[in-house]
Amino acid sequence: QNEKLHEDFDAIQTLHEILNEDDRHEGALSYLELMFEAGNNIGAIAEITEPIYRAHNDWNKLIHSLEVRVGAEEDEYAKLQILDEVAVTWLENLNDPSKSLETYGRMLLIQPSDQNIQKKVESLASKSGELKVWADLYTKLLDDNRLDDPNDKRTITLSLAHLLAERMEQHDRARELCKALLEEESDEQDAYELLEWSY
Repeated sequence: QNEKLHEDFDAIQTLHEILNEDDRHEGALSYLELMFEAGNNIGAIAEITEPIYRAHNDWNKLIHSLEVRVGAEEDEYAKLQILDEVAVTWLENLNDPSKSLETYGRMLLIQPSDQNIQKKVESLASKSGELKVWADLYTKLLDDNRLDDPNDKRTITLSLAHLLAERMEQHDRARELCKALLEEESDEQDAYELLEWSY
């Protein structure tokens, strides 16, 4: 096993040197990609191949590499960092807001209390018209009790209630959310005003 690891390391080093001289060297790049797909030294290979993909605008290969790393990553923060690049690449380089929204949605399920991710989800859903994705995502956060902090739960609940009432004409569901909030906090003014408005 140790001998195999040593051989792989030597091969990666050699291929890296070749690609440093010529990052278009198809043989070297293809060999690294085969090793990557086999699950060998994913991190080390990605450090070599991903800058090449970026330099040559090979965005689909970059996203594939990043997604493989997400699947292999155990650290939550590192996983979010990689997914953020996936989301940005979908949006800015491939002009696909739907895929970007889907990726930010995955990030939100990992870190439900992150307000920056919430804003990205809401902004992209609004721009792309995919309001159902936004609504389904926030509904899942609430139904699965993923929000430990009462303030986070309040923020998500109000956002969802406003979305349902004002933009999706789902007044019954919005009223249910407002009533639930008012049961917990009777002086919740925003929920009270939305409840009145929805009638």
